[in-house]
Amino acid sequence: MNNPSETKPTPPPPTKLRQRIDAFEQAHSATTRRNVRQDSLQEKTRRQGQMLQNLGFRVASDLLAGIIVGAGLGLACDHVFGTRPWGFILFFILGSCAGIMNIVRMLKPREPREPKA
Repeated sequence: MNNPSETKPTPPPPTKLRQRIDAFEQAHSATTRRNVRQDSLQEKTRRQGQMLQNLGFRVASDLLAGIIVGAGLGLACDHVFGTRPWGFILFFILGSCAGIMNIVRMLKPREPREPKA
């Protein structure tokens, strides 16, 4: 008694289906664009953080290198000339100053060079 055509759900008309597909595609593309913007912003933030971290390591290594070289030269000077502790103190201060000058020189903004004629 049941007619098979009555039990089957009828598909939506093609125009309504097309409208639903278009609405989905618009929503999906908007979400995708928003996600791409967020990803690019996160990538930019990550790169900036990495650049600052690299700069921090470079500053620390320049300062530490100046101090270590100055202290080493001071100890060597004290050993050779027997001037303990004055050579160490003098060269430690000079090495610290050299490290600080390297940091200032590195962090100072550079002006673009004009091409030589």
